[in-house]
Amino acid sequence: MYKTDYHIHAEYSIDSSIKARELIQLARELGYKTLAFTEHLDLLPWEA
Repeated sequence: MYKTDYHIHAEYSIDSSIKARELIQLARELGYKTLAFTEHLDLLPWEA
């Protein structure tokens, strides 16, 4: 069985401030084989 996470937020969502590359590196260190980034469609201040 593979370690997976199909619901991750990175810096592109208001639910997280961690950079995607940092999350990928951490997942590798923890033995994850599969990730799915599920960002919300939040308007950023400069897009509003």
